[in-house]
Amino acid sequence: MSVLCSCDAYIAGKDPVGANELGTVRVNDGNYTIVLDQSGEYSFKNMDNELYRIGAEKDGQRVIVTYYFADDGRHPGKPIDIYKVLTKDVFTMSEAAEDSIGNDRIDVINAWIAGGYLNVKFGYYGSGLRSHFINMVSYPDGNENIPVSAGPYFEFRHNDFNDGWSYWFEDYASFPLDIDVNSDDRIYIGYNNYYGQKQIIELALDSSEPDNSGIVAGVQRAKLQ
Repeated sequence: MSVLCSCDAYIAGKDPVGANELGTVRVNDGNYTIVLDQSGEYSFKNMDNELYRIGAEKDGQRVIVTYYFADDGRHPGKPIDIYKVLTKDVFTMSEAAEDSIGNDRIDVINAWIAGGYLNVKFGYYGSGLRSHFINMVSYPDGNENIPVSAGPYFEFRHNDFNDGWSYWFEDYASFPLDIDVNSDDRIYIGYNNYYGQKQIIELALDSSEPDNSGIVAGVQRAKLQ
């Protein structure tokens, strides 16, 4: 797994010389590009080799790109590194899947919609030795587990497989969102926090990360699936 620099790229005593940005891998007739959420289409020499190296070669895979700014000081230039982001479809919950999906404690640090994806920055405790299971789930219409009626409801689920709470980890996950993100509607995301409280986030469909300052690539991470 790649290790990226943290937040903006700096030279001591000077302004930032680069940034981190979320984007989506796109494959067209064997040609690879990354569509960055804010900066648009981005490519560089041997991109396909780098994507294969980190296992991010599939169309639709989300990544964080760390890059130097171009000569204009604003647009993406030479890449520094790429980090593969956990990218999964929203899972439709069933009784049979309840145990494997899990409902262990987790904290949502930030959530926003960009690039056609529901993106979550989250934190959790673990040993670093055992994989954790992360999912965004939805319920069939009329299910008694839906606590809101104003808009689509999702739950951010975590199965820690009884892992120890030795270290604090932070990471990102992205879920393709099949909803009109140009509407004025809202979605709701529930999760079980570390105080054992059910939290519900209300998120406008036109919400997006205002700039790249919130994307930190050098976070402490463990194994996720």
